Amino acid sequence: MPVTIQYYNDVLTDTAAILANLMLWRKKPEEKKLPGVFMQEFIQRYHVEEQKEDLLKAGEALDRLYIAVEEAAKDLPQSRLEAYFTPLASGQISVGEALARLIGLKLTPNDFPPEQRPQISIKTAAHILPQNDTPGWDDYPDYDSFLDALSHSDFAPEVKWMAADLARRTQEIEDEVLSILERPASAYRETMSELKPWFDRSFEAMKQKVEANPNDPFGEGWFLMQDTPDENRTFLICPSAASWNGMGMWMTSLKPGATALLYVGCLCFDLMDLLQDGDTLLTLHLSDAAKALDDRQRLKILLALREGSLCGSELSERLGLSAATISHHMNLLLQAGLISVEKVGNRLQYSLRPQGCEQMVKDLQSLFGL
Repeated sequence: MPVTIQYYNDVLTDTAAILANLMLWRKKPEEKKLPGVFMQEFIQRYHVEEQKEDLLKAGEALDRLYIAVEEAAKDLPQSRLEAYFTPLASGQISVGEALARLIGLKLTPNDFPPEQRPQISIKTAAHILPQNDTPGWDDYPDYDSFLDALSHSDFAPEVKWMAADLARRTQEIEDEVLSILERPASAYRETMSELKPWFDRSFEAMKQKVEANPNDPFGEGWFLMQDTPDENRTFLICPSAASWNGMGMWMTSLKPGATALLYVGCLCFDLMDLLQDGDTLLTLHLSDAAKALDDRQRLKILLALREGSLCGSELSERLGLSAATISHHMNLLLQAGLISVEKVGNRLQYSLRPQGCEQMVKDLQSLFGL
């Protein structure tokens, strides 16, 4: 199967993601944890010895990156910084991150003929809607129809306002975000030589996974562009310093031009390799499963899925929860391996994953020596 794989340094999106982390830490300073601190805790928790020095050096390099980006952002208009780089909902990327990705890929209105720009503006605004798995959000023919649909949606008021404003002033807002990103992104590029070895290793690991299984490089339960002809399959792999701990591995399917954009934490595979010993993997499986089950709403979601597959909007309507809350719960259940997700048209369809429950039972039996 012919597959094209390219290395892509998405500095703008990565810088935007780091700024989003910084904005989160401003609001919740108790959650602030720079990469160096994470590395030290990781080494102590999992008794890492052989790779200890290497991981500490990587943590120090990432710390310098975060500090450089934070310093470069100090003199920027703080109200704009917070408005564009604070996520609109839990588990959702910020407006600045979404726009940075489109700017880097030259998918902004000015990159298209004038007659296509209104539709591109609506698609851009739909890009920031939380858990956008409802068909049609990016297919409205004009601003008025998109605005009318927004007004009748159940999105939070601030989400509606930002999406409407972005559809109306797309290029103006993108230009402002690009201006805000200029200095922090320049600071990022100055640290690139330190991060490049980790980026290269991350790229090679992901490249091997894609080559081995282009339809499902992340493993069972993930999907990539199921409606794209195999002969047109192109992957852009973007090692990311913003998702350095591996928890931020994600993919984006882009149209037109059958391309999958894969963001992979620059330490992801190194850390995952270290966690492959039996006892560590056992504790990780059990802790993820316990966390996923320790919530009444998530148990209700599992009970609902027992009747059959459901998409996010159906779960939201059935349980009376917002789209953002459903998205948060589904991420935890996916991480625990208790559910699977499949793309059906424009929707994300969730199902129970019996083998995830079976694994949890086996892990408990192993823990108690049964």
